[in-house]
This record gives sequence, structure tokens and C-alpha cells, in this order.
Amino acid sequence: MKAAEYGRGDGQAPDAAIMSALDLIVNGDPRGVIERIAGTSVVLTAVSHHHGVVNGAVSVCREQDDAAWTDDDRGLLVGVADCLGIAIEQIVNHETLERISRTDELTGLLNRRAFFEEVGLRVAHHRRTGRAGTLVYVDLDNFKPVNDVHGHQRGDEVLRDLAVMLSMGTRVGDLVARLGGDEFALWLEETTEKDATAKAKELLRDSEKLRLLSADEDRPLGISVGMAVSETRGSESIDELVARADRAMYQVKHGGKSDIAIARSRRQ
Repeated sequence: MKAAEYGRGDGQAPDAAIMSALDLIVNGDPRGVIERIAGTSVVLTAVSHHHGVVNGAVSVCREQDDAAWTDDDRGLLVGVADCLGIAIEQIVNHETLERISRTDELTGLLNRRAFFEEVGLRVAHHRRTGRAGTLVYVDLDNFKPVNDVHGHQRGDEVLRDLAVMLSMGTRVGDLVARLGGDEFALWLEETTEKDATAKAKELLRDSEKLRLLSADEDRPLGISVGMAVSETRGSESIDELVARADRAMYQVKHGGKSDIAIARSRRQ
């Protein structure tokens, strides 16, 4: 995939650059570069490496009527490719570290920090647009006996299954996170209380599949769901929104579990 381009060349030049890069990767070249004619252009390509592994390529092109490439030109392109290889590796490492810092290792979902950073941005945006979103807290019921009876490997299996379940059916703009332990959260973008309730009921139905992994028939696995719809007007902080959703979820936990509760703000 082309990352950057400067200037204008023959329309066939990008394809020629890709073919040249593939040739260098498969067959190599003692000069480290390959020259290819593409329409009215001549394309010179060198691949970039890091620790002997190809990670990119750089190409330049000229019109066939222009002066031919010299050995100095080829040497300069190889030098640029070497620098590009280092730069690409640094970018990849940075993006990997950023992804790891924002992701829960077990489930692949957003972690607590990344989730609430994103939710804060959504809430601020909705204040400007007059739209609402819903914060949903999901807590596993009777999860501790699974670890106690079957071990943490089975517990991890339950957490991963729930992560998949919560992610299914989400839309562009929705967020799913594992906040820690057996506590998860969703942000449902631009939803009414009615829509959010329908989603929560769907989650409750899906969570019945977790019963098969329960440690005790008398204490089956399930989920408790607490929700809070953000205010479209007013000055409710993100902490206050979180407190509402958390309060609703614990209302369910203390009221029999495996149910849904909604905590409305005073304005709502």
C-alpha cells in the first residue's frame, strides 16, 4: 500500500514500483535496486530492511527522455531505503506499544484508561451536538466459584467468551472494554434509553450460554447490567455519568442479579 507520493509520473508507475519491490523481495539484486520501464516513465526502486527483514520500499521515477540514472543515484536511493527501514520499524514499534497500552491483554478489548478517554471525548461531542449516548456497565454474576472450583484457566475462558458476546452486534462508534476483573463496559453511540434497553435485554439472553461454564447449578453464571444515558444538556461530568451506571449495576447485584437497571439523572 502506498504510504506517500510526491510529484507526478506516468499512470503505470505505481504498479511498476510494486512489481519492482516484489522482484527485489523474491529474487534480490546485487545492486540493491531495480529499474523498470512503465509507459513513458522509468521507475527505480529499492526495498527497505530492518534486521534483514524487508519492511517497505521506495521508488523514484523519471521520463524516458530524461538523463539516465547514475550509480550515484542508485547509491543514494539505497541509502534512503536504509533510513526508511529504520523509520518504519520505529513507527511500528510505537504503534504496537500504543495498542498494548490501550488494550486488555486477555480479551483484546479496550482497557479502562483507553475506554474512559474515548467516552470523555464522546460525551463532550454530544454536548455540542445535542445527541445522547449510553454507558453500560456489565458485571459477571457468580464468577468467583468458577475460579475456585475449575481454576483460572476456565475463568479466563469465561471472560473471553463474554468479551466476544459483548462485541457482537456493536456498531461503528460503539466501544467495548474490560475495566478489570469480571467487570466490563460498553458505550452505545447515539442511543435512546429505549434502544439501550433493547440491547441490554439482548445481552441478557445471550449470557444464558455462559451457564454451561458455571461452577455450581445453584449459582449459575450470568450478568448484571447497569445503564446511564448521557445528558444532552446540562453540566454532568463524566465521573457523574460513570457513578450513575455503576450505581445501577450494583442495584441489580443486590436485587437478585441477572437483570437490568437504569439510573437516570435529576434532569432526565
